[in-house]
Amino acid sequence: MQKIKAFGTWLRTSKNGFFTLAVFGYWLKCYLIYLTKFTLGATGPMQGFLLLINPIPSWMLILGLGMLMKGRKSYWTMLVLDFLLATWLFATSFTTGNSPTSSLSPCCRIRAALRRIWAKALPASSRAATF
Repeated sequence: MQKIKAFGTWLRTSKNGFFTLAVFGYWLKCYLIYLTKFTLGATGPMQGFLLLINPIPSWMLILGLGMLMKGRKSYWTMLVLDFLLATWLFATSFTTGNSPTSSLSPCCRIRAALRRIWAKALPASSRAATF
C-alpha cells in the first residue's frame, strides 16, 4: 500500500510524473478514438497491438519539449501542447465519418469542405472556379 501511495505522490508532485500522466492521458484518448471514430481496418492481434502503442512514441517526443523547460514553464508547455494536439485529434475524428468524402485524404476533405463553404458564401454568378 505504501508503494501505491508513493507512486501517486510521485505522479502528482514531480515533472516526470506529470509527463507520464500527460502521455498516458493522450494515449488513452487516441486509442479510444482509433476504436470508435476511425475505420482503420485493423484485423489481427498484431495490428491491434500496433494501434495500441502507436501514439506513445510521438507523444513522448512532442511532450518532451516541455521537459526541456525549467519550473512552471515546463508544465504550461506540456499543457498547451496537449490541448493543441488533443484539439487536432478530436477535430480530425469529427471530420471523418460516413460522409461522401470520408475515404479521401485529409487535404481532399479540407478542400471539399472549403468548396461547400465557398458555395454557400457567394452566389454562383460571382464565384470563380479556384479549387
